[in-house]
Amino acid sequence: MASVSLRHLLMQQPSRLGAFLLAGLLFVYAGWVVGAQPEAGLGTPLPLLFFYLALLSLITVIDLEQRRVPNLLVGPAAIVALSAAALQSPQMLLSAIVAGGIGFVGFLLIGLIRPGAMGGGDIKLAGLIGLITGLPYVVAALVIGVLAGGIGAAIFMITGRVKRTGSIAYAPYLCAGAVIVLLHGAQIVAWYLH
Repeated sequence: MASVSLRHLLMQQPSRLGAFLLAGLLFVYAGWVVGAQPEAGLGTPLPLLFFYLALLSLITVIDLEQRRVPNLLVGPAAIVALSAAALQSPQMLLSAIVAGGIGFVGFLLIGLIRPGAMGGGDIKLAGLIGLITGLPYVVAALVIGVLAGGIGAAIFMITGRVKRTGSIAYAPYLCAGAVIVLLHGAQIVAWYLH
């Protein structure tokens, strides 16, 4: 078996290395959060939570590098999310379907009202985030993602890296919102409601 050097990973496969590093950091943090505050997240079983964190890490790195969200990741992940919800209860399945619809249709409307503001991958990702988080958490995940994206875009414009009419990779911000809600969603919603 041929060995793969770190240089090869860094130079030839930055997506894989970045995704592995990001996912690894998220796994450690998620393990700490679940161990210290099991009620903080959404009650997602740890193996499924790790799958979602790895998926969101990979989508983040691919979008940063290639400016796309692959259907090859979103489609199967949607099936996993729906299956996981169906195995929990009919109410969880309904919550996932409605939340997925809210994410998809909401971002589709933004894309139709402001052409170019939202890519097709971002629209599908918003739907997937709804399937993963369910109700009412999809709203928190997408609001956090949109706010983070707005802050990121403002920073890029101020520093001159993007012009006012330019675009940014948006999926990383949406993924960040989803990760925050997966790990702290119950706390966020409780804080907002009280």
